[in-house]
Amino acid sequence: MLGRKDAVLEELPAILDSSAANLKILASKLVKQTEKLDIRNSLMKKQYKMTEKQAAELEKHLINTDLSAAELKIAAGKLDKQTEELDKWKSALKIQYEKLALRAANLKKQVTELAKQTKEVENHYEEMGLRAPNLKKNIVELEKQTKHVENRKSVLKKQYENLASHASELKKQAEVLEEQAEQLEIQNSLLKIRNKHRERKNEMLEKQTVEQEQTEEWAESKKSVVETKELEQPSKEQD
Repeated sequence: MLGRKDAVLEELPAILDSSAANLKILASKLVKQTEKLDIRNSLMKKQYKMTEKQAAELEKHLINTDLSAAELKIAAGKLDKQTEELDKWKSALKIQYEKLALRAANLKKQVTELAKQTKEVENHYEEMGLRAPNLKKNIVELEKQTKHVENRKSVLKKQYENLASHASELKKQAEVLEEQAEQLEIQNSLLKIRNKHRERKNEMLEKQTVEQEQTEEWAESKKSVVETKELEQPSKEQD
């Protein structure tokens, strides 16, 4: 019976070492995942800055009206599309962060369980008056890795939340700018219609003026002819 216990006890360190090795692989994967998220965070930040620049340019054009209404509407449409892409990035990153959080929590739980098992094995060795193998080194290393993952996760999550908040505000701003551009296009269209009506009205007034002038000239000419005939008639009677 004791021989069996001794055999099991001898196997436990190897089992714990194997568990620790598997957890190291998991921790390494999570570290790589945090690095990928860091890169994606940076890319999202660049995309956000580019979209923010487009919004500022559109706002400037709207204030200065140095572009046509149609061009402003096109620019607003591009900005809206850009903010939609940013929104997709935000949603995708949120999913990645949630996965990272679950895996990090799972790693922490497994490392805690491994530490507990290691302590139990050490206690067994002490009870039997045997020297326990050095098992704590694995735990210390894993705890460091777990802490590193937790810290990186917290930093990246904070960066993401700030960026996501700014992206949401930017999307609202883009929607307002797009609406302003559309309103400007409507106003310009109405202005064009009014100008056409005004042009037609001016053309009609000009035509009426010309006709009136021609009528007056014809009346004046007729009056002159009548007066000339009236002057000529007394002269013939005297002859």
